[in-house]
Amino acid sequence: MACGLALLLSACATTQRIGLDPLAKQKLGHVKVISEVPQDEIMVRADISTGGTAIAGGMVGFLMDTQILEGRQITLQDAIEPLYAAVDDHDFRTRLNQAMSAALANDTSLNFATVETSSMLTMPAQAVIYLNTLPKNQGLLRLQTSYTLTREFKHLQVTMHATIATKGSETPSYKNTLVYLSAPVGKDNADALKSWSADGGALYRRAADEAVQQILAMLKLDLAVGASDPANLPQAKMPVVIGMPLLPETATLLQPQQGRAIVRVASGQLYSITQ
Repeated sequence: MACGLALLLSACATTQRIGLDPLAKQKLGHVKVISEVPQDEIMVRADISTGGTAIAGGMVGFLMDTQILEGRQITLQDAIEPLYAAVDDHDFRTRLNQAMSAALANDTSLNFATVETSSMLTMPAQAVIYLNTLPKNQGLLRLQTSYTLTREFKHLQVTMHATIATKGSETPSYKNTLVYLSAPVGKDNADALKSWSADGGALYRRAADEAVQQILAMLKLDLAVGASDPANLPQAKMPVVIGMPLLPETATLLQPQQGRAIVRVASGQLYSITQ
């Protein structure tokens, strides 16, 4: 829970992209892959009237200001319990890792090794030790993924932090953050939770599967495009999402899809959004 929470909160920070330039890509031999998904199930965030944030996950634990009344905790817990019951059998971690292994095995731009999976985040000191055991010119791709409902419950948000490091270099060869946002659901907060929970969590399951596909599509696209995107690409309108105030009004359109688009914001981060 603590690891998942740390990753969830870190998703709010802005990551400045480091693109994988052709020379760095050429020097890379095998690239080992570690996929870290510390959550066992979805975490749910919600604003509370004092301005703090309640976070639920697993046993529906909360990180709350000590002044918040117990009744408000119970209210949020009661509201989201049907969602947890509906999707209790949905294993996002396994679905992501299985799809990742297949997607990277078919990638011809880099020579990826078998994906290693972890239910814990690797601490920086551990990552350095691991990296130093690799042969020269072999890279280490670390993928740290979190998934949550946005603050008003209307969107499923999946965030992946991706880094390729090489032995002996203090600067990553590649670094970026990739974010999937589902289509909004529900008329209000309560209706959104009902929508995600209905029919055994069918809507959530479809969005989670779409998120897996889109996150991996963004990763492969970002690694393939190099250090910079082609010039004179069109702009796409970004959605307005409560709890994500730093989203720009527009972003560069990289890959239009049917009903969706992959776009890049000024920091270099990629988003998969509805259009």
